[in-house]
Amino acid sequence: MVVEPLPINLKSVTVEADRQYIDSDHTGERTETAFDFDEGTVVRSRRTDGNHINYQNAYATFRARYATDNTFISNTAGIQGTWQPHNYSNFLTSYSPQIYPADIEKSITDNSSVSPSWEGYFRFILPREWMLIISPKANYAYNSNRYTYQADGVAPVVNEAAEKAWNSFVSIGASKRWGRNTLSVWANGEFKGNHLKYSGSNPATVNVTEQAARVRVEAATAFWKARLNASAKCYLSHTDFAGYHYNEWLPSYFISGGITFNPKMSLHVSSELSNWTNSVSARSDNIVVRDRFEAVKGNRKLKTFLFTSASAYFNYYPTQNLSFSSFFRYQGFDKPIVASYSQTEIDGRTMMLQSYIKDGTFRHLRYGITGTLRLLGNSLTLRASITGNNAMRRGLVYFNDNYVNFNVNAWYYIRDFYFGAYYAIRTRDTRTHFRTVSPSYYSFTAGWSHNDLNISIQAGSPFRSGREAGRMVEVAPRYHSEQTSYNRYYHRTFNLSLTYTIPYGKKVERDEDLQRGSSPQSGIVK
Repeated sequence: MVVEPLPINLKSVTVEADRQYIDSDHTGERTETAFDFDEGTVVRSRRTDGNHINYQNAYATFRARYATDNTFISNTAGIQGTWQPHNYSNFLTSYSPQIYPADIEKSITDNSSVSPSWEGYFRFILPREWMLIISPKANYAYNSNRYTYQADGVAPVVNEAAEKAWNSFVSIGASKRWGRNTLSVWANGEFKGNHLKYSGSNPATVNVTEQAARVRVEAATAFWKARLNASAKCYLSHTDFAGYHYNEWLPSYFISGGITFNPKMSLHVSSELSNWTNSVSARSDNIVVRDRFEAVKGNRKLKTFLFTSASAYFNYYPTQNLSFSSFFRYQGFDKPIVASYSQTEIDGRTMMLQSYIKDGTFRHLRYGITGTLRLLGNSLTLRASITGNNAMRRGLVYFNDNYVNFNVNAWYYIRDFYFGAYYAIRTRDTRTHFRTVSPSYYSFTAGWSHNDLNISIQAGSPFRSGREAGRMVEVAPRYHSEQTSYNRYYHRTFNLSLTYTIPYGKKVERDEDLQRGSSPQSGIVK
């Protein structure tokens, strides 16, 4: 990437804060789950019979930047917190065959998380077209989770977890530019860890630390009407997972290129090979009981799985007011992580234990086209998109899905005011081991923006009174679940947003939005 020198003595400070509060009794689900025990199949039917959700989130972010002709320094500090106090759900539950009487089951959760973070970015322009970039970052989180399950005839299940998670990372890169060519070499180091303490019905302690180093080489060139970028990376990590040690050496590459045939047509292509890592929760060996039938544990011997992709994007501008963009994207997963179920005895009860294995393949092909029309001197923008999908799963689970998604939106700008409308048909998606269907959605937006102040109001599905939010089908050997969710997201909602940026010093063109602070990944098994 080529970065031009910045104007001299550029200074700016940006502060952003946000507080979100949700209190709702209008969420729920209806689920039918089939468990294939050795003695026969048991179907459990559940329907929400009263619940309460309280979700609170707050964050504050501060960024200071300074630049001269040859130096750019940016520091971003943030803190965010999430609280979900005493959320509960009551489920009317029945079984077929009726091995247990129909009754009310209750689950209660109390979650909280506090995470401070810091990120730095230091860029120095050196003689002879060299550039040095140093990017350190660090974050920390304290997470707590309490889950209680209650049902007649079963001792209460109580799972409590307290976690300290941290992550520190530094990247150092040197870049050389000559003409239309650039060569960059990057070295990265990372240290992260999770300390988890489980108490309650299934006490356990899990300690995880990981050290990793990466070396990445990037090259970019441009010739005629074409450009080419390529990078290769070598990743080496050492993990200590509750006394189990292993090393991983993971190569990867990313190649992209494009050609601009003329002002009206351009083509961009890319290809990627990488390895996907696993979460701490998927590898934790401790058993966590969910209810009278289900328990979950991780598999600490899980390692990465291979990901490959290829894509192509074609843009066509027949007139100044009309444009089309088409795309093709292939994604392949070799032996992805999927859920596995087995019958086991826990506390004298026959239960279905969920764990994780690497299995089979998953191939997903997406393709589509977007058309954009600008009218009234570019004040009115109309856009429509249609996307086709083919998803194919092979292994212990087999399926082949084909479907189409469609959406359309319009935006109108007049002086400092703007208005928007959006509509999407019922949307389908497929992942490695489950499928989802979301209802159609529409929204209207109105706003006013002037200098650093922006005020907007959005109405989401304002004429929809139903609360059905989608359906998910999950399939695995010995397990089949169909769940219909109910919540506020596709019910009528109204959101008011107010943003104000406080700058000082020389005014510059606004760049990317300020992001809230980051948080290390939690490893709590839920």
